[in-house]
Amino acid sequence: MSLLLDKFVARPLIALWMRFSPGSWTRLPVPMDEPRVHAPGPDPDRILILGDGPATGRGVVTYDLALPGALARRLTALTGRGVDIEVRVDSEMTASACIEEIGSMDLSRFDAIIVSVGPVEALRFVPVRRWVLDLTALLDRIDRDRAPGVVTFLLGIPAYAAHRRFPDYLAQATDRRVAKLNSVARAVVAQRRSSAFVPMKRTTSLESADSNRYVDLANLVASHVQRALPAHDPGDARSTGEIPDVKKALMDEPERLKALGALGLTATLQDPVLNTLTRRARDVFGTTMAVVNLIGESRLVSAAVTGYRELDEERSETYCELTIRDSKIFVVEDAATDPRVAHLRNASVRHGVRFYAGYPIEAPSGHRIGAFCVLDVQPREFSDADASILRSLALEAQRRLWQLSQAE
Repeated sequence: MSLLLDKFVARPLIALWMRFSPGSWTRLPVPMDEPRVHAPGPDPDRILILGDGPATGRGVVTYDLALPGALARRLTALTGRGVDIEVRVDSEMTASACIEEIGSMDLSRFDAIIVSVGPVEALRFVPVRRWVLDLTALLDRIDRDRAPGVVTFLLGIPAYAAHRRFPDYLAQATDRRVAKLNSVARAVVAQRRSSAFVPMKRTTSLESADSNRYVDLANLVASHVQRALPAHDPGDARSTGEIPDVKKALMDEPERLKALGALGLTATLQDPVLNTLTRRARDVFGTTMAVVNLIGESRLVSAAVTGYRELDEERSETYCELTIRDSKIFVVEDAATDPRVAHLRNASVRHGVRFYAGYPIEAPSGHRIGAFCVLDVQPREFSDADASILRSLALEAQRRLWQLSQAE
């Protein structure tokens, strides 16, 4: 009897409440800023947050105060590494809509994927069979393209009874559906080694009205995510490491060039903001040069230069070519002794470069289109603290390039 009442009475009443109630959680503000959050530190973990519900950040005005920002800061505190979080969320996102949202995204660039779906399905009283099919299809899609060993975390659907803006009868009816969908979701995830279910506390509200709630939720999620993050080797992009793999870089090259072309940045060279960033980098590190480079099909062009002439060089003769092969910082502490750059020694001698540190700059799509780098005529060591500072400067340059692209 309760199932019939839920379907034919509670469901239409919920739809009316969501549409017309002035106190409905749908009226809460949502963040309108750039859907990306960064926490400082070297060798960042990259995380995708996908879905609806608590992931949408309702109640705060910036993603930095919502789940992404709180999670980034908590993970950095736990790991000592930086964090880059990309946000793909919408208040109407369902499991099936998530498949369309990620579209042609390169999921292999993420170290963890967090999925928050189910609140919309619960409110619409979606049949359990449809929920299973849609959730399975979404997890299959993620498994197809994620990097080996990366775990997908499915957040449980929060209870509506904890939400004070929702009438008791409607909350209880919806929570019966929530409990059923959560039970089924847990069973679906349990069949996959690549996925994990993160249950919500009964006190977790569907939509948080303040940043403290998001901090509590981030602490819960971080305790699961941190244990599953891939191990990182701080030296793997330095003189003791290997040359970044060229195979995947070449495979992505057509899309990378397309992403670079879409930004239309050729008219933005020597931007004063970018020049300020390179001057700051040179001063901070005490190097001879600092450069923001864009990397085309065959040539490297400088968007900003401090301490050196403007560059327009063959791509194959540059350190930045190696930098964009991976998402990590690339460091050559002494070009004269580093076997990874032996093929570049003639170019190094010509320009007098012995030291190089570069961090990749990305397009909004995630494709690496250039590098923020510092260079010196003397060999030098480069610490984790240095790597963290260079990453922060590179992210500032990246944001500026995106702004310039939008202004074109």
